[in-house]
Amino acid sequence: ALPGHRDFGHTLATVASQFDALVALAARDGTLPESRGANGEALGPARVDVAAQALRIGSLLDAHLPDRPADRRTLSRLQRLVAAEARPSGALPFAFGPAPRQWNSWAAMFADQALAFAAAPQALRAGRGDDPLIV
Repeated sequence: ALPGHRDFGHTLATVASQFDALVALAARDGTLPESRGANGEALGPARVDVAAQALRIGSLLDAHLPDRPADRRTLSRLQRLVAAEARPSGALPFAFGPAPRQWNSWAAMFADQALAFAAAPQALRAGRGDDPLIV
């Protein structure tokens, strides 16, 4: 999480590999599973905070690894999915899907940062510096 740390580059490469494996699990609609079973099957609801976290991580990886080809299609799909769930009040549900909705503060906080990162990738790249990555 610390760009100035001597192991940051190596660790970031590992995170990028794990991120690629995560987005490979995306459903046809772009949602990600809450977790997966022993056989790789999706378990749990398709959670909004998981999609927002994936968008945050993908955006940060894009900023810190500019030579790595970012999966723009996946990032764009995640951005659209998360933005579509946001209400004018800023509320976001726990999971994708029909009502009843359970509003979730984690989803709202992650989505706020994720959508800001996705909306301004050049600014994120320019400001990456030595700030800790809180993901």
